[in-house]
Amino acid sequence: MNFLREIIADKNFTANKHFNVKGVINGQSRRELSSLKLGLFPLAYNGCGALALYNLANLLGVESTLPEIIYYCDKNSTVLFGLFGNRPKKLADFFITRGFSVKRTKNIQKGKYALVTYFCKGLFSGMHIVAVKENNGLNIYNMYGNVDKTYNFKDLTAFMNAVGGHISSIYIIGKEVE
Repeated sequence: MNFLREIIADKNFTANKHFNVKGVINGQSRRELSSLKLGLFPLAYNGCGALALYNLANLLGVESTLPEIIYYCDKNSTVLFGLFGNRPKKLADFFITRGFSVKRTKNIQKGKYALVTYFCKGLFSGMHIVAVKENNGLNIYNMYGNVDKTYNFKDLTAFMNAVGGHISSIYIIGKEVE
């Protein structure tokens, strides 16, 4: 399985390396992202975890391109070569290897950054992973796959009410460990 992961990661990196953008990204299904691949699928299908990781890295000042983040995901976090997206804990581990603290929790405290995974509304709608920054409310990045917008909510309850979902996991990513 690791051998196949390596082959897929290398092939996808070669195909994706042309993509160069600065700053946070919203809307994994938008046309300019549709040519990128994660595992065996287009980013529009399974890319929420990779975009959440990229956005959080960007917000925390970690130098990394989206193709590099996808490469990391292909090698470390995809489930069945991307069929079921990414493992949230493996996404959080990206930050541990770069000297950040990671803590699983049930809330997002003031001024914190988080990877939030939630079950979407509907029996077969699956899960979605977003980057969140608490800044006198929650800034949600890549909330919807086809919308280039960062959403703001008062708290997690308001956020979950808006999407009709419920929280699966929250990983708080802290500043670099001294």
